[in-house]
Amino acid sequence: MGMRIMVDFHYSDVFADPGHQIKPEAWENYSNTQLQDAIYNHTYEVMSELKKNNIYPEWVQVGNEINSGILLPNGSTDNFNMLTAFLNKGYDAVKTVSPSSKVVTHLANGTNNSQFQWWFDNFFNHGGKTDVIGVSFYPYWDGKPYWELTNHLSYNLNDMASRYNKEVMVVEVGGEESNPFDSYWTIHDTINVVNSVQNGKGIGVFYWEPQAHSSVLPDRYQLGATRAIAKNVLQYSVAIDAFKDAASAGGKNLVTNPSFEIDGMTQEPSGWTTWSNGNDDANYTEAGGYSGNYRLSHWKSNAYQVSTYQVKTDIPNGTYTMKAWVRGSGGFKTSQMYVKNYGGIEKNVAIPKTDTWTQIVIPDIQITNRQVEFGFWTDANAGNWINVDDVEFFIN
Repeated sequence: MGMRIMVDFHYSDVFADPGHQIKPEAWENYSNTQLQDAIYNHTYEVMSELKKNNIYPEWVQVGNEINSGILLPNGSTDNFNMLTAFLNKGYDAVKTVSPSSKVVTHLANGTNNSQFQWWFDNFFNHGGKTDVIGVSFYPYWDGKPYWELTNHLSYNLNDMASRYNKEVMVVEVGGEESNPFDSYWTIHDTINVVNSVQNGKGIGVFYWEPQAHSSVLPDRYQLGATRAIAKNVLQYSVAIDAFKDAASAGGKNLVTNPSFEIDGMTQEPSGWTTWSNGNDDANYTEAGGYSGNYRLSHWKSNAYQVSTYQVKTDIPNGTYTMKAWVRGSGGFKTSQMYVKNYGGIEKNVAIPKTDTWTQIVIPDIQITNRQVEFGFWTDANAGNWINVDDVEFFIN
């Protein structure tokens, strides 16, 4: 089918991660020299079997989330000399069988730049060999929404690419199955971050594990990209569409927190700025979004003026489009989606009176000064309301 393949060696009888780097039982009593031979022989054997079947992986991970090392305790980061020797044996075996395969060295916590610098400084200072630095990116495990973390991910990837002159990729990303629209934007923005790495050194994003679902797994792992439609029957959720959409024309969505997906209700939407005439509480998030769990709402029992907006600077000049899904009560003095301060006259479109979610669009926004303000403005009578969700602002 023309698909490219990554093979990931864990060198363990269990799934390897930062807390589990356990030697295979068959290797338990091996000396360090024997462990080096075992890594080489196992890697060589698997790669050779693939070669017999005319399979040449584009990428091969030597170890999985090896923050603490591999084959503990022998290959611990407390002994970087031995850890590097183990990893280099895997590298050599891959290249002997398939010189074109790119070897990936993979750490978890892809937003932790200081940890990555410490680890790879030690690795390369001990003669470590690799082609690609791979990271895991899981906002769920970090306990924060993705939009608070993508800048840290971007900084780390760019730093790794420039500091060590290596290609970088996100070899694991995932979001909660219960919130597929938040997962969609997690994937979408992760792809855009990788695509934006300097000098074209960002080379890809993998989802782990898209076909998982908590209802069919013993450990109830809940970061898949599926939904259960019948007993033991799964269907991909909208989350997986992000791979296609991020690759299509239009490029990166510049909106921070475009779907207002936050924990809690009746609070100012994270990532957005509020202006009002003393009625900040007319601007809030609540349950019942067009797609995800939440939406932006403007409403108050008395007359109010409020604006919810974002300002973007240092963006490329060019032609942009803004879109959003909205509903509204009507009866306003003014209620609109707008863009301004982009080098041209303000553009806006009225939010219609409708109980049905409706997408509105501002096309042909010609940014000439590398900045823009976009948002939603309501000058309302008592009881007027609007709902907003899934906001997009992108270069055409």
